[in-house]
Amino acid sequence: MYRPHYHFTAPKGWLNDPNGLIQHNGVYHLFYQHNPYSSVWANMHWGHATSHDLVHWRHQPIALAPSDDKSAYDAGGVFSGCCVIADDGTPTIIYTGVAAPNYTPQVPALAFGDANLQTWHKYPLNPVIPPPNHLNIVGFRDHTVWKENEQWHQLIGSGIRGQGGCVFHYTSANLLKWDYVGIALQSNDLPNAGHNSGTMWECPDFFSLPHPNQAPSMILCISPIPLNQVHYVLGEWRNNRLTPHAQGILDYGTAMWAPQSFAAQDGRRIMFGWLRESRPNHEQSIDTWNSVMTLPRVLSLSTDGKKIMSQPATEVEQLRGEVYQSAPQAIHYQQPVTLPVQSNCCEINLEIDPADAGQLMVTICHSPNKEERTTVIYDHVHQSLWLDTTHSRQNSASGQANAAPMLLVQGEALKLRIFIDVSVVEVYTNQGTCLSGRIYPLREDSKNITIHCNRGSIFLQKCEIWSMKNTVGESPTNDDVSK
Repeated sequence: MYRPHYHFTAPKGWLNDPNGLIQHNGVYHLFYQHNPYSSVWANMHWGHATSHDLVHWRHQPIALAPSDDKSAYDAGGVFSGCCVIADDGTPTIIYTGVAAPNYTPQVPALAFGDANLQTWHKYPLNPVIPPPNHLNIVGFRDHTVWKENEQWHQLIGSGIRGQGGCVFHYTSANLLKWDYVGIALQSNDLPNAGHNSGTMWECPDFFSLPHPNQAPSMILCISPIPLNQVHYVLGEWRNNRLTPHAQGILDYGTAMWAPQSFAAQDGRRIMFGWLRESRPNHEQSIDTWNSVMTLPRVLSLSTDGKKIMSQPATEVEQLRGEVYQSAPQAIHYQQPVTLPVQSNCCEINLEIDPADAGQLMVTICHSPNKEERTTVIYDHVHQSLWLDTTHSRQNSASGQANAAPMLLVQGEALKLRIFIDVSVVEVYTNQGTCLSGRIYPLREDSKNITIHCNRGSIFLQKCEIWSMKNTVGESPTNDDVSK
């Protein structure tokens, strides 16, 4: 019922972290954590899909599976990692193997692929790195690997009991034998002295982003347990440590987790993240699928070099179908404008001058009387943007209201791109801010779109709404934009 039409999901079963993202010989490869047998978390495999355009994906055979030998280092599952091309041209996966039955220990392991990344075999000398035994760690998993000055580097997510999250640093000449260097970053290194930075840092992703007027910044993205949002740290990589200069939140919703990025051959840094389900557990367990990926996001640095900005990859525009366009108009307090469009599978592109309104609201996926509704709110007074899903499902308290800072300079319009895909909402702004959420309306008529304000007036400068073409599962029938 809630399976999206144009966000990537597995053909069936459970999906979580994106893994091994890479563009190789012109083909995009998306690996991901996958349970092919059930829609609940268990039996972690590496699923695999390929694409030539980032939006249309072809499912491939499963790349990695847990060992059948119950005493093996990865009998409990093949957990998250990354993919690189070794010096001799061999595609190489670095993943976390976990033992059965309690998923410990967690150890780095290798697998080697053919030229097309279709067939993989595990390194017979796995695992390749033992957990550090001189520290009382919380977890030891997930890998980000890069090459620098003829040497391979690897960061592994972890945490130290009583001290907070951290990433361990290793180096290698050949990807096979790794030497421990030390802790590259830990909680108390952060600008906020580690306050509210989590006890375990999952899924580290380490990369650089260029800036037109400054030296490139090194960025570390982490998914800190028990927090519900992905954080990033910008800084300088020096003497095998990351010296932080700024930190922030990558997506101000609470649906996205464990993102991974890769360098495309055209120079873009492209990221996917896992959008977690928030519907009741019993609904998830009886369904045939679970969870989706975000749209492909292109990352860049803000003008001041202190913030990561995210925008949908231009390839997403290939999915646009019929368009509805509204003439520019003023919208006054107590005179909401409900657009002549009904859809739960569309892209909405808006430019709105907040004028003298305290708040402007775009209410989507709402029933005629708004018993069910999802609302994007710009609070002009408090300079914040909200995604409110607390009423997305009638008679349910499963949603949340999440806010992002949003300061518009004098005369600047708010530009919003809102992607709705049945149970997925992704919101992007002109300032590169993202909020993602999951919604599960019960009513078939929860497809209305209304724009309004809480006082004064706003001016709708641009309004475009596209139907979106199906790329996943069955073709939509009544979910197209209708005028």
